[in-house]
Amino acid sequence: MKKNIIITIIAIAVLGAGTFAVGAYMNRPVLAEDTEAPSQLLDELKVGRYYLENGTAEEYIEVFDDSTIQMFGMDYCELICEVNADMVSTMNEEELAEFKSALQEDTVFWNSRHYYVLDTNIPTIGFSDVPVTDEIRIADGCVYTYTDENTIIYDKSLGMIYHYSE
Repeated sequence: MKKNIIITIIAIAVLGAGTFAVGAYMNRPVLAEDTEAPSQLLDELKVGRYYLENGTAEEYIEVFDDSTIQMFGMDYCELICEVNADMVSTMNEEELAEFKSALQEDTVFWNSRHYYVLDTNIPTIGFSDVPVTDEIRIADGCVYTYTDENTIIYDKSLGMIYHYSE
């Protein structure tokens, strides 16, 4: 009995640390050197769909005329499991279920519609749950980047680059 409790505590600690590390990476602040310099900073995004490079018709980011933005066709939980395949492969069914459960809040966030704000210093697109004003700014660390008016990047290292299509 004592051994099972110790194993459970260790598993929860490892799962917690792994989830924290993934969350910290995915929600890290974007630094200027992480982005390609655009020819100019944007004042607004083009309304319409930006489709995933080499993706399907269901994988896109849509910008709406009310200054909101939403991603479609991305399974955040699956993406995190793929990025952490080595760790996930060592989990039993219960641990994997706990890991996926811990990702639910972030999954809901990335699949939700948000107001957007364009940073005035670096080419980033931040999110807010309410219309953006001078007092209400970007959600902590949750951003897309852009290279020009036709390209939005979720995560370049994962090949998640989206291009505008009329």
